[in-house]
Amino acid sequence: MTFGQYQRLLLVVTIPLILTGVLFGEVINQYPYKFRAFLCEKIGTTEYCNHFGDFSGSAYEREQKKSVAWFDVEDAPSKKPSMTYLASASQRALQGRITSAIPHDLNPPNAQADMSQLVGRNADIVLGMRPKERSNVAGEPTVLRCNSVAYLPDGMFMSRCFDEKWDGRVFYTASGDSLEMLQVLRKELSQEISVWENDRVLYRATTYSMFLVGFLLISSVVWLCRRAFRFVKAG
Repeated sequence: MTFGQYQRLLLVVTIPLILTGVLFGEVINQYPYKFRAFLCEKIGTTEYCNHFGDFSGSAYEREQKKSVAWFDVEDAPSKKPSMTYLASASQRALQGRITSAIPHDLNPPNAQADMSQLVGRNADIVLGMRPKERSNVAGEPTVLRCNSVAYLPDGMFMSRCFDEKWDGRVFYTASGDSLEMLQVLRKELSQEISVWENDRVLYRATTYSMFLVGFLLISSVVWLCRRAFRFVKAG
């Protein structure tokens, strides 16, 4: 086979070999833990975020028992993720100033009026709640118990909070130590997610190209063997 013929052969087989790699990586030998669980725990002033495999796995369930309550951390990655992930953090409290509050659809008719009274208040916001815990908005200070935090544009935050009379989304700002705590949580979680995002990208690059690379390696070995045979024969 001449070099020109080999080039044409390579041109013909490249796409089928890459498609074979895609089939192998996405169907036959799928990337482990496509649905990943991340847990963050604040110990002292330090935030620790780690990956615990699949969020239905035993490692994730064992780790969750270390805290009395957890809350979901909702933060859109800076790029489109190649995996589905669930991020949670251990219970903690912060101070925030409420800017708006919206009840969920299934609340009673007076829920909107009740939640509107929260706007403008400074509140102690407890992130992470046990099943029967509820907010205390009648006394001072206002204490909200919530099961999530979402990072919004312009330094805003949103949590799903629960009271005896209502449950819904509470929007607020934070400052000082509370703001720093939320920023550190976001930073540490983003770094941990990025590690596994890069691992996923590397896996795809490897499996998608493995059959094409194998073809090139085998072709190179055959070419070298033919050259060596001709050299020995000529001698």
